[in-house]
Amino acid sequence: MVARNADKLAAARATVGGDGKGDVVTEVCDLSDLDAVSALCDRLQARGRLDVLIHNAGLLLDERQLSAQGHEVGFATHVLAPSLMNERLTPLLAQTSTLPATTTPATPARVVWVTSGGMYTQRATWAGVEAKEGAFDGVVAYAQQKRAQVLLMERYAARLLPLDVMSNAMHPGWADTPGVARSLPRFRAALSRVLRDNDEGADTIVWLACAPRLAHETGRLYLDREPRRTEVLPGTHHSDADVTARWTRCEELTSSWRR
Repeated sequence: MVARNADKLAAARATVGGDGKGDVVTEVCDLSDLDAVSALCDRLQARGRLDVLIHNAGLLLDERQLSAQGHEVGFATHVLAPSLMNERLTPLLAQTSTLPATTTPATPARVVWVTSGGMYTQRATWAGVEAKEGAFDGVVAYAQQKRAQVLLMERYAARLLPLDVMSNAMHPGWADTPGVARSLPRFRAALSRVLRDNDEGADTIVWLACAPRLAHETGRLYLDREPRRTEVLPGTHHSDADVTARWTRCEELTSSWRR
């Protein structure tokens, strides 16, 4: 389990069952800081095995904040950190996918991106995804970055498939999280009767990570254990050139930490 706040991480760890003897390992890391992300990858590589990587860290800010490297914090957390982690940890994931099926319940290895239904409202532009200049709208920046995650997921699916590593995304529906309560209070009040609890929000994440029948499903977006379209509204279509441009930009911005 990885989080930037040590106290919250310890509290979350305490809610997880197990024998308490190292079954759940915690790592403190600010995922907006690429130096910290690189150090985290070093520690994970030293452990020697990785079956499933779940990109679930997220935040929605009211005003622009910059990371240690000068990126908008949401962009660094939602887009740059997952991109860098995928690159650095691909060898571990690929190694897991070569293990005999009898040694692991979830082969091949999998990458799960947790996005948001808000991404449906946006056609990701690079200025919108980076959210570094101009008037700042946290809700739009969040949706733009969540759209970018899905675009990257599809490109990683194609790239990782020869290594027998699966890459899929999901959105949990509207879950009643502290982030929703803090950042979208009117939305939360209006939909309070239909907001999902933690178990409902996490269900498809766990299913994507573990379900045997998904061993060779890749490059798809899921909601409630069903594949969904990634684009539904007019004006939100992305061409291959759009995706390539965003992929290339991520490579450029994380190049110093790729080894």
